[in-house]
Amino acid sequence: MVVRMPTKKYTVTLPEKPAEETLAEVGPGGLSAYATRVVERRREQDRPGELVAPVGGPGRE
Repeated sequence: MVVRMPTKKYTVTLPEKPAEETLAEVGPGGLSAYATRVVERRREQDRPGELVAPVGGPGRE
């Protein structure tokens, strides 16, 4: 089952070479999905404290 999230269209400016290389890899319909995965992964990396409980568990900080 595919769950679709609400979407909104944005305009983003990218350097030509990496943008064209990525487009060649994912195809014309895959760029938005690729960008979404990259942004989601980066957001997870930028906020690791929210995703992992403190070492030792609750109350043992």
